[in-house]
Amino acid sequence: MLASGCKLDRPSATSAEQKPCLACHEADRARAKFPDHLATGYPTNCEQCHSQKEWKPAAFDHSGLPLVGGHSKTDCASCHSKEPVPTKCVGCHAEDQKRGPGHTAAGFNTECQSCHTVIAWKPATDVDHSKFPFEGGHANVACISCHPDPSQPSKPIGTTCVACHEKDRSTPKSPDHLKTGFPTTCESCHTIQTWKSATFPHSKLALVGKHRTTACASCHTDPSKPETAKGTTCAECHAGDRPQGATADRPDHFDAALPPCQYCHTAFGWKPAAKDHSKFPLTGQHGGVACSTCHTDPSKPDVPIAKTCVGCHEADRSKPTFPDHRAVGFSTDCDSCHSTNGWKPATFDHGLKFPLTGGHSGVTCAKCHATEPVPKTCVGCHQNDIPSGATASRPDHTASGFSTACSDCHGTGGWKPASFNHTKFPLTQAHAGPVCTDCHTDPQNPSVPTGTTCEQCHLGDRPPAGTNPDHLVGGFPTTCESCHTPTVWKGATFDHSVYLPLTGKHSIVTCTQCHNTTPMPTKCEGCHTPPATNHTATTNCDNCHSVNGWKPAVVDHSKFPLTGKHASTACTQCHTNPSQPSVPTATTCVGCHNSDRSTPTIPNHLANGFPTDCAQCHSTNGWTPASFTHTFPITSGKHKNKPCNNCHLDPNNLKTYSCLGTCHEHSLSKMDDKHKGRSGYISGDFMHCTNSGCHPNGRTP
Repeated sequence: MLASGCKLDRPSATSAEQKPCLACHEADRARAKFPDHLATGYPTNCEQCHSQKEWKPAAFDHSGLPLVGGHSKTDCASCHSKEPVPTKCVGCHAEDQKRGPGHTAAGFNTECQSCHTVIAWKPATDVDHSKFPFEGGHANVACISCHPDPSQPSKPIGTTCVACHEKDRSTPKSPDHLKTGFPTTCESCHTIQTWKSATFPHSKLALVGKHRTTACASCHTDPSKPETAKGTTCAECHAGDRPQGATADRPDHFDAALPPCQYCHTAFGWKPAAKDHSKFPLTGQHGGVACSTCHTDPSKPDVPIAKTCVGCHEADRSKPTFPDHRAVGFSTDCDSCHSTNGWKPATFDHGLKFPLTGGHSGVTCAKCHATEPVPKTCVGCHQNDIPSGATASRPDHTASGFSTACSDCHGTGGWKPASFNHTKFPLTQAHAGPVCTDCHTDPQNPSVPTGTTCEQCHLGDRPPAGTNPDHLVGGFPTTCESCHTPTVWKGATFDHSVYLPLTGKHSIVTCTQCHNTTPMPTKCEGCHTPPATNHTATTNCDNCHSVNGWKPAVVDHSKFPLTGKHASTACTQCHTNPSQPSVPTATTCVGCHNSDRSTPTIPNHLANGFPTDCAQCHSTNGWTPASFTHTFPITSGKHKNKPCNNCHLDPNNLKTYSCLGTCHEHSLSKMDDKHKGRSGYISGDFMHCTNSGCHPNGRTP
């Protein structure tokens, strides 16, 4: 579209549509010298850079060279004064490249961005220093320290540490790296952080414990060969520390031919000495036993009297008479029953065959261990306890062919009560009370019950016709357990959650009130006939009512939430049509409150043209206090909380106000005199004072 005022004498509409701007602005394009649009060959599509609003500022796609960093503050003429305009960094920065380091002499490429950024020339980035990162001590080293040849600034002295640090390697005296023949790979011991605190692999003798604080010269005694230590074993340094002669608290290490130091001692100190006592842990009673009690030969202190418990405790094994370990043939492996805490109490693994629980816990060992071989099954001890002949309280185990594995039904707690695999009919609650013969009526087949379903035992308990509910008429299933539990027949449960959960008022309704027709009702209206008036619109009672009662009914009042004063308003005040109770009188505030809007005199809503959207200023809590957006600031300073009539002198027209009279002592004549010569001042027009920008906050500008 052409700008307003353009006149175009064009040969055809087609040509004007192809280049509408240039048709009017060819002269403007020819005049442009900075940049020169013609010489530069700028496109003729003016709208690519200019807008119809104004020529300047113009927008230009500088994606080739983004105007960021140092470029963002560069004057256009710096680059656009050349012909042609440079498109690469070197086009503008050729002179910068000649400055140090000697980029040209060093053969640096002209792609400035390979090392520099548009942020600044320094520091230069993206130089591959991965072999020697600028970290630690290298971080603040001047380039010329390693690149001393100005004609070849990209070429370092060397590519290894020693190339730069040969002098440093020759200087140290402790240790003397040259005499010692230390390697020239400095990084094997040193880091770029600092020369000192160098690390050295002490793999043969870790520098921990006491060794950590020992001076190097203590082991490396030959200054000419600092890498050579006295020896490579503990004994070579600690031969003088090795004790000779036995004492009360240690053996003679020489005569006993004890193993190397590290077998018993650590680098943290000679004492306490550690000894591998894993076979005989020094716990419990063993913890306080003197070494010489088991290690009786002073010449061989590392050899104990025996390697098994019984080797030391054979005499103790012969003493016990209850049980007699020898007579019974108990194992000589003492720790299978005893612990180092003491001989008593002794433990024996009875858990695999006969846990010593219940009735077994009070039985003496001799009662079972009096025969040979010792019984390994229940019946081995309890053959005489198997009952023969049926009684009212128990079946005939023999005649019934019951298993002799007593533990199938009995426990160690006692013969009675006996347990039986009753997983199909768990003997819980009301089933726990009947005697076995109530269901197992055949004494000759006590394991066979009367039936395998609830109905087979409880058919006589099924309610007769006419009861509530009538199971036969209702066609209730014969799977009693679907409603009843073993606790009691009454208080039966039925899954009503599928249709009508028995909550609220439904929880106290008798079954027959609903279950009196066929088919049974599944909706509210099946039992609840809607009232003759006002409810004809819907039969879905649960849209408005709940099972807690018909009243209060719930209606979707999301458009007009029943809060504040609305909460206590009678429905009929808004829903005035009895034939359509769901339809309100109006859908807006003013629809109900138009008479209220016409009533107030301060402020007069009609005279002042207040909006009809009452909710903009009022809430359901009451007409007052009302909120109003005041363009003039009255929420802070001296104007805060001032009465409206201080400024709005005419209660019937709140659009007008005065700054004089009740608040300010000035008279209109004084204000006119004070503003004499002020541009834009209008005498008596106080709205102009605040709206013109002179006193927007009610203060002196």
